[in-house]
Amino acid sequence: MARPNKGRTLEVESILAARIRRERVERDLTYEALSKQMEAVGCAIQPSAIQKIEKSGRRIVVDEALAFSLVFDIPIAELITPASVQQELQMKRDLLEGPNKRFAMTRAQGEYGALVERAAAYLIVHGLDHPLWVAFEDVAAENLRVNGDRDSLTWAFRQDVVAFHEQLQREAAGDG
Repeated sequence: MARPNKGRTLEVESILAARIRRERVERDLTYEALSKQMEAVGCAIQPSAIQKIEKSGRRIVVDEALAFSLVFDIPIAELITPASVQQELQMKRDLLEGPNKRFAMTRAQGEYGALVERAAAYLIVHGLDHPLWVAFEDVAAENLRVNGDRDSLTWAFRQDVVAFHEQLQREAAGDG
């Protein structure tokens, strides 16, 4: 006589079911829409079956798990990883990537400063009425008027160049 298996404690299917629901809701997909996407990747499944997976613990076969992975563009391992573990893994990635991002930001700040200095120095020689600068100011002002804060970076660059230009003028006049 066969002995029954011990109870399972990993609860991977319930983790996967919760993740399926979360991804479906976040993507604003109905059961029908998700069913169609599953079929498009080669795994026909009824909308009611997806609902049962999410709500009543219907078993998920490997083909379905792979199809959910493809539809959501998330590796299976990530789909079945508990949220607490995902958060810890993300923290590890962030801690590893943070110094690189800081380096890139510092480098970009230096490059930006050099751009501002070159533009301001050019304007010292050629004047604020130079056609390139006048055209840039017109574009920056128009973008700010039309797009508001969405294009405030162009206007901010303009302001930085003008401020550095004024600083260079003061230095040249001996008011440094």
